[in-house]
Amino acid sequence: MNVRVSANAGAFYPAHATALQVAVRYYSNRCRTSSGLPVAIVAPHAGYGYCGEQIAAAFSGIQGHTVRKVIHIGPSHYFQIAGIVQSGATKFESPFGAVPVHSISHTLVNTNAEAHRPEHALEVHLPFLQYLLAEFVYIPLLVGQCNPEDLADVLQLLEVGSSGVLLVVSSDLSHYLPSAEALNADLKTLHQLERLKSVELPQACGAHALNGAVTLARRNKWGCMAIDRADSSQFDKTRSDKVVGYGAIAFYPAL
Repeated sequence: MNVRVSANAGAFYPAHATALQVAVRYYSNRCRTSSGLPVAIVAPHAGYGYCGEQIAAAFSGIQGHTVRKVIHIGPSHYFQIAGIVQSGATKFESPFGAVPVHSISHTLVNTNAEAHRPEHALEVHLPFLQYLLAEFVYIPLLVGQCNPEDLADVLQLLEVGSSGVLLVVSSDLSHYLPSAEALNADLKTLHQLERLKSVELPQACGAHALNGAVTLARRNKWGCMAIDRADSSQFDKTRSDKVVGYGAIAFYPAL
């Protein structure tokens, strides 16, 4: 059995299950909420103290619904990768336990366990998925530079947009701007996404993954709504000159 163990428990979020449950419940109870089951969401990936409310806001729409499959995509922070990369692991672990991972056999999907091993972009979301959902098929993928049409093709093959299937995109927004500039930049980015326009890396560190989701959204005429936005100065007010932006976004099927 090949288990991808938690690399960031105790740093980005609590390492013990009881404390983790308290944290996830806390942010879920105080966040902004969305109504209606989304087909895809975008959530940030900093430590819970920085963006726990925005992570919870992104996931709020799935509470009480049945989700049978989760496709989870995001950037690689520690290794330079190209294309779409799975881990090769059979399970992903968090303090809540291990989730079985479904592997993909596709010419556009490569395997790189080393890139996944330290990565926090997907790991910080897993406890929210485990807290909110019963059993689900889990497909975690890191995304580097790639053709967004290719990524959209893979997501479509994985049934994104079908009933009971959720796409989770991991991305922060602007990086290291003063707080006021970051707000303006992030509002522009959120407006672009709501109009199903592609974004660039300075706007969002998960731009490659985001653009695949946006491409699929355009194909299927999904709607997009920003739920919340904040930045790291809400946690560390001494660093308002250099902040990271966090957004919670949901995509909904065409009416």
